[in-house]
Amino acid sequence: MSPQDKQQVSGVTDLEKHLAHFHMLLKKKWGNDHDNSCTYIYPDGTPLPLTPHIIKEWACAIVQLFSYLFS
Repeated sequence: MSPQDKQQVSGVTDLEKHLAHFHMLLKKKWGNDHDNSCTYIYPDGTPLPLTPHIIKEWACAIVQLFSYLFS
C-alpha cells in the first residue's frame, strides 16, 4: 500500500483533515454558542462577522502557513 493510499483509507485526505481541524478551532475560538454565529473582534473592538466562506479561507491560509513553515 502506497503512502497516498494510506492517507485516503478513510476517504479523507490529510489536507481535508487539517482544514477541518483549523475550521473547528476557528469556530470554537470566535463562535457564539447562543446563535451559532462567528464574529472576529479587532483589537479596537470592531466586530467582523465571519461567514462560512471567510472561515474556510482563513483555515486554508493557516494550513498553507503550516505547510510552508514545516516543509
